[in-house]
Amino acid sequence: MLWIIIVLFTLPFALYMAMLSSTFQTYITNYVASYLEKMTNSKIEIGHIYFKPFRSIELKEVYLSDDNQDTLIYLDRLETAINWIDLDNTHIWLSSVEVDSAKVYFIADSTGELNLTRFLDKIVGPDTTSVDTSSGEFVLGINKLDVKKTRFRIKSYGTEPLEKGVNFEDLYLQNISLDASDFKLVNSDVYLDIHQLSFKEQSGLYLDTLQGNYSMDSSGIQISDFKLVYDSTRIVASEQGLLFNGFDKMSNFLDEVKLKSNIKEARIRSIDLARIVPELAMLDFDVQMSGEITGPVSRLKGKNLKIALTDSTFINTSFSIRGLPDVENMFVMVNVHLLTGYRDDLKKLPVLLDENNEPPLPELITQFSFKGDINGFISDLSADGLITSNLGSLKTNVVYRQSDDGEIEVDGAINVFQFAIDKLTGDDQTFGKTALSAKLNSIFLPNGKFKANIDSDIRYFDFNQYRIKDIQIKGDLSEESFDGDIVVRDSVLNMDFTGYF
Repeated sequence: MLWIIIVLFTLPFALYMAMLSSTFQTYITNYVASYLEKMTNSKIEIGHIYFKPFRSIELKEVYLSDDNQDTLIYLDRLETAINWIDLDNTHIWLSSVEVDSAKVYFIADSTGELNLTRFLDKIVGPDTTSVDTSSGEFVLGINKLDVKKTRFRIKSYGTEPLEKGVNFEDLYLQNISLDASDFKLVNSDVYLDIHQLSFKEQSGLYLDTLQGNYSMDSSGIQISDFKLVYDSTRIVASEQGLLFNGFDKMSNFLDEVKLKSNIKEARIRSIDLARIVPELAMLDFDVQMSGEITGPVSRLKGKNLKIALTDSTFINTSFSIRGLPDVENMFVMVNVHLLTGYRDDLKKLPVLLDENNEPPLPELITQFSFKGDINGFISDLSADGLITSNLGSLKTNVVYRQSDDGEIEVDGAINVFQFAIDKLTGDDQTFGKTALSAKLNSIFLPNGKFKANIDSDIRYFDFNQYRIKDIQIKGDLSEESFDGDIVVRDSVLNMDFTGYF
């Protein structure tokens, strides 16, 4: 009886000591590596396994190759606490994982299939990639995940390097720091709650903060409850996503990857966005933003979008833009719910300024607003709406065209209400206000000259403290002359004029 009691007390201790022995741990290391190599037909090396019984396992120098014998995953150090393992169904659940200095390289072949997918198929077979945890799927769950000093790369087949900007066909993140929970890898699909993520991309983009509920599968990458901070750009959104039908679509990012963004609040600078899309650098803006943006970059749409330079200068709009990032040839359809602001605020948008750093408004127009529709190319736009300013109101239905040599053509119809000629000219003794409707066909030359054909009905015009009514003017006008007809049918002035002056 005594020896039985001794065995019962000493056996657990002996097993515990055996598990701590280098011989036992070397055996387990070699066994696990050999087992996985046979299962996957890939090279697998484990430098060291250290068991901390009833607590955790620490792995060092772990190497997994893909089917081309290139690096799939390398872990300098990984420590984990295991909840349970179901080898029959290839389900692994861990309470925590700490990763130091890892390298993860996902490479897509010409069909868009990732090397990770092929690796996992060898373990469980090429089954579905749904979240269901039934037999036939590889499932890895981690309650708490802490990653430091890690590199991650996802590269499409046949990608070419870019001189500037983020190459979405070859996304390479370095110095990754990640604090996350509820991680789940289901075959090649990834889900996790990101509390803090930072990294530097090979293009030079440095992400200071990314937070949200993340998912990645063959249909896209999505993050809900999203927060992002990099450089001076900050975005808070209920959802952000890149949607596509297979990772091979990343090779045609501008046309086949759809953006999905519901922004609650954001500060966005073009100098920051230019690290992603270099062509945006020429726009040179710094704005506050909220609203919805959807579609691929080449066919972008916005809904209930508010973009603000300041608290008092902003635009509320919905839009459709085709042709980005080629700004000169993009086609826009913009419904402006309200554009309002101050002339001086426009100086904060350098893309609008002339060679003298002045916005495209006369100095005397200090305040303005617009409601209406704008459609066309940047060099061939139509505008139909109501413009108001501190000088008066103007209803427009005009077409604006600009040629390569700088010649500007403006055609259409305008209606002017209570326009302050006295304020515009600075002469309130000679002039007052006016109201008119007109049709015009005009050309403005780069040298400052212009010519126009006008057909106008002036309802009234204040001159020398008297309001002249019922004036019709029709003819050709330039900066030097007028050739046409002037008819006045005022109660004190009845005039018909045909001629040139």
